This record gives sequence, C-alpha cells and structure tokens, in this order.
Amino acid sequence: YLSAGNELDPLWQGKLSLDDLPLAKELTENGVLARPTLLPYFLADDRARGRIRRVVGDAGLQHLIGADT
Repeated sequence: YLSAGNELDPLWQGKLSLDDLPLAKELTENGVLARPTLLPYFLADDRARGRIRRVVGDAGLQHLIGADT
C-alpha cells in the first residue's frame, strides 16, 4: 500500500480493508465520511516519517526503530 505511493492517514478513519479505501476516499471528499481526527503522535515526527519512507523504499524494517546497522 505504501510502496504504491499511498499515505497512512486514511488508514486512521476506522476499520477498513485496503480494498475499501477508494470508496472511503470518495465518501470523505463528498463530506459523507469525516477525516480522521485522531492521528498517532509519531506521524507528526519528521524522523519517524523519514524512517517509514526508507522502509517503503526497500531499505529494510530496521529503520522503523532507528537501527541503521
């Protein structure tokens, strides 16, 4: 999902399968579904977002915890 260029934020709207996300996006854009109001604090951390981008870029899971070895 992430390696296809998708964002994490829509995943916090509720219990949705990845297959349901296009419909959830459409419903959100039409004002039927609310955008997520509570996001995990780590999403505001630039270092955490950088590690997530590196994992998506196939750098390996050790970057999620900051272990660069």
